[in-house]
Amino acid sequence: MKKKGRVNHIDTFNNHKVKYGTVDFNDNKSIYVNISTWIRPKQSELTPDVLVKKLNKDVRRYIHSYLTDIKGFSNYIVDTDLRSSGIKKTKKSFMSSDITLFTDKYFNEVGEDINQLCSYLIDKVEDEYINELEFNKRKK
Repeated sequence: MKKKGRVNHIDTFNNHKVKYGTVDFNDNKSIYVNISTWIRPKQSELTPDVLVKKLNKDVRRYIHSYLTDIKGFSNYIVDTDLRSSGIKKTKKSFMSSDITLFTDKYFNEVGEDINQLCSYLIDKVEDEYINELEFNKRKK
């Protein structure tokens, strides 16, 4: 059986791993984006539970505000995975955001849109949490 999916990696980000793809290249109805990073808390006044809730809400808000101006993406689903129980100032914790975009565009046409969305999202999150979190591409 021939594989129908496609995956592309975007290597332009220093502190984040980014990939996007589709499950069915021939009948493209959705595109997934995965942004992952390792975070270490700095001197934050927020508790881990509050930090995770605020981060989840901000990621959704930034994606919504960006996609309202872009045509061709009808809907989206966002799932940010960060465990509050593992957040400690002495160690890094893994964070991943999975974004599913429902679109009527072909996979080959969305590369620049995805790159701009990821740049916008990463810049906004890093600017918002510059005093609370340190972002790293790798654990070590």
